[in-house]
Amino acid sequence: MARSRAAAERWVKAVNADGQYGRWQYGIARRPEEVIERLDAALETGRKGSL
Repeated sequence: MARSRAAAERWVKAVNADGQYGRWQYGIARRPEEVIERLDAALETGRKGSL
């Protein structure tokens, strides 16, 4: 899992550095019902300008 997390962090950093696709972050959902929670948290973070 640590390698997957590191790869995701590198990918997000690269996409954000490019700047053409807005600001990105990643989240991990281990169960399908967690997906909505992760999306809601990301939206809230974006609304606060914390990305």
